Amino acid sequence: MKKQTLILLLFVILFNTTVFSQWYSDNSIWYFNKQEQLSFQAHGYTEYTIKKDTIINSISSKMVLINGETYNGNILNTDTVFVYENNNKVYYWNNTEFKLMYDFSLNVGDTIDIEIINNCDSVSPMIIDSISIINIDGVNLRKQYISFTGFSDADSTVSNYEILEFVGYEQNFIFAPSCIYSEGFVYTGLRCFSNENFNYKSLWWQEHYNTVACDELINETYIKKTAESSIINIFPNPAKDNLQITINNIELNKNTVIIHDIFGQEVSSTLLSGNEVIIDISHFQSGVYFIKIDNKVSKFIKE
Repeated sequence: MKKQTLILLLFVILFNTTVFSQWYSDNSIWYFNKQEQLSFQAHGYTEYTIKKDTIINSISSKMVLINGETYNGNILNTDTVFVYENNNKVYYWNNTEFKLMYDFSLNVGDTIDIEIINNCDSVSPMIIDSISIINIDGVNLRKQYISFTGFSDADSTVSNYEILEFVGYEQNFIFAPSCIYSEGFVYTGLRCFSNENFNYKSLWWQEHYNTVACDELINETYIKKTAESSIINIFPNPAKDNLQITINNIELNKNTVIIHDIFGQEVSSTLLSGNEVIIDISHFQSGVYFIKIDNKVSKFIKE
């Protein structure tokens, strides 16, 4: 019995180890932002998904399918990229050979043998400066902080990068470091990543569109929809006992606040006498409800 228990325990440990050791599992998906420099918020997205296993130069690799949409809904041309992992090293196919992209077998102070696009006179080796552990959804992930120095006749420039295990470099799906730094006016980096073990949002996406779906198109329609929904402010949401509703449009101040359940049945009707009202919802059943004031609709959740 003890022997069987030990074997089962070893199996569980081994299983848990292998679950988190694969970079490009079949359920992995990356969303990168695709912003255009216009007078309004104009963000499409590029989606990277694992399509299938394949063989390139006798190496078992993954085909990654690239799809996406521009901010106004135009479908991007489909493309592919090929990657593979071996012993914590990640490679990508450059149409001629596989090139090293990440190496998580190394320790702090080690040199990474990654090709640097050399627009400078010379560059130093790329070094792992530090490694931290980031816990996301209960999964401990390593983050590498790496750097190198580019030299020219007039100056030297230090380039710093952060690489998160299983997610990669947040500015581009393919990590191709360059010694020339240029500050872009649009954001084309990572929105979100997910696989079967955890979900991750980039800091940029959290700060700008944290409650927005990762494949949402940000355009004039989205801006209008957001502006209309902000006319009715609900607090708290979700709510348990009382719901505070604030109206940011004086034209709605003398209307009636009607609450419907998800079946369209009216469950409450309250006359507004100003820009704020508190409604007792303690007797409501738990679930999703809709607030309608004139032709404006907002949603809240009853706990």
